[in-house]
Amino acid sequence: MTFQRLSFLGRSILTIGASIMALENPSRADLVATVGELTGEEALKRLRSRLLSSSQGKEILKRRPRIEETSICREKLKRLEPQTFGYRYEEFLTFHRFSPSERPLVRFIEDEELAYIMQRYREVHDFWHVLLEIPPTVQGEVILKWFEGFHTRLPFCFLAGCSGPFLLSLKQQVKLVQQDIPWAFHTATSCVDLLAVEYEKLLVEDLSQVQTQLGLVAYPSL
Repeated sequence: MTFQRLSFLGRSILTIGASIMALENPSRADLVATVGELTGEEALKRLRSRLLSSSQGKEILKRRPRIEETSICREKLKRLEPQTFGYRYEEFLTFHRFSPSERPLVRFIEDEELAYIMQRYREVHDFWHVLLEIPPTVQGEVILKWFEGFHTRLPFCFLAGCSGPFLLSLKQQVKLVQQDIPWAFHTATSCVDLLAVEYEKLLVEDLSQVQTQLGLVAYPSL
């Protein structure tokens, strides 16, 4: 992670500009990521306090593990039983042609610990897709952003959750308000702290068992 120092004026201009452009084009992940870094400091401090309140969270902050191609042996995941979390994760990556190493590095957060928490959040995103059984479609990403917003309180999650529906049909928008957001709120506020989970140790377990262990309920249907 390489920190890029900006003046107060520079940060303000970049935040406003990126926010406007992200609202106009919610599919621009780079813009959403930039807004996330520039607006998320207070939420990240709260997340750090939450992590420090558990032994597992403290260990993660101490070791700062990364989720990358070099740290996840995908060949081993392919040989797991089909019902395991690891197999389903590898299946998800392969089907959608994703890579664990695709997540951009944090650039605008000076505090190294807070920068790592933001990086960790980005890198476990695909784990949450698998655990919640939400596909990475536009509709799925909007639902997941609401879940992430309620769970992390990162402002840009709510920004994406509010701007993304403009890309959905009217029927999908109605369902989002009536069913999806309430589901996201209930699930995000009743599960364990998902940033304090060492997912790497759970890959060999059955997906259903991991969901139960973490207090997660798969999204009803898409």
